[in-house]
Amino acid sequence: MPKNRILLPVDTSDHSMKSVQYVAAVFSASQTEVVLFHIYSQVEDFFSSLDISLDSHNFKMNDLLKTHQQSMEKFMDKARAILIASGYSESDITVKMQPQNMPGLAEDIFNESKYNYHAVVVGRTGISQLNEFMGNTASSLINFVKHIPLIIVDDIPKINKVLIAYDGSDNAERAVQCVGNLLANTSYDVLLYHVIKSLTHSIIGLIEIVPSQSFEKEYYDKQRETIFKKLEQASSELIEKGIGKGQLSKEIEINVKSRAQVILKKSEKEGYGTIVVGRKGDSFAETLGIGTVGRKITGQASNRTVWIVN
Repeated sequence: MPKNRILLPVDTSDHSMKSVQYVAAVFSASQTEVVLFHIYSQVEDFFSSLDISLDSHNFKMNDLLKTHQQSMEKFMDKARAILIASGYSESDITVKMQPQNMPGLAEDIFNESKYNYHAVVVGRTGISQLNEFMGNTASSLINFVKHIPLIIVDDIPKINKVLIAYDGSDNAERAVQCVGNLLANTSYDVLLYHVIKSLTHSIIGLIEIVPSQSFEKEYYDKQRETIFKKLEQASSELIEKGIGKGQLSKEIEINVKSRAQVILKKSEKEGYGTIVVGRKGDSFAETLGIGTVGRKITGQASNRTVWIVN
């Protein structure tokens, strides 16, 4: 089978190294190719943006460039060593460095991601060449990278467990396929987790509307019946992709006020270091962007990694 090709944009920051460690720890080394991708800024353009003339100041430009190059080479050597120690072959690791061509790093990463990659893995925060923040780049990539999964790393999982925030939508189905493709033949346990929101709600925080118990029971029973069939189908798809039957579990949570908060608490309490969300959810409001639930999870999932699947 063709291998999964991962684009791994890096700088010399600790968070970039965490993204390397994440790829080494999570994906199957025998089924994955990794491209370590670094974009370096044009020094002349940087100082020009500060309205500083290089001719009138005694900047040691050669020393600056040499120092950065040496730091980046050390980083790449360490990154390659981590991947090789995890079972990756040298032929499956590519180092690619190029000058910045677009106004922002995200645009350059997006352009590179068009070339036959299966996912982009980036650190949540970090400092790139000449003080450009990788955190801003990661945020920008959410808006740019919509054709393949975007994986935002904040920490290395201590336990091999992945939670799929599954709402039955088309994007959730693609999230299932993504997990099956990228985690096939690994030791990761996968939880398909569906949350049914409470029918009780308030108007402007003043008037609370509470449905009758009979209506509420009928609604939850119907929702459970519908989603259970989809969860069974999703489980079958994961097994076909190569996830072991014993690695799979399914849960349905009902009567929840905030789906995002319940998912985050579940992941924290039970050690799910990776959360997988669809870019768009099942409501009309969520068809306009990443989705309310996905946006909250991505913004609040500290010490965890979030996959955003289109």
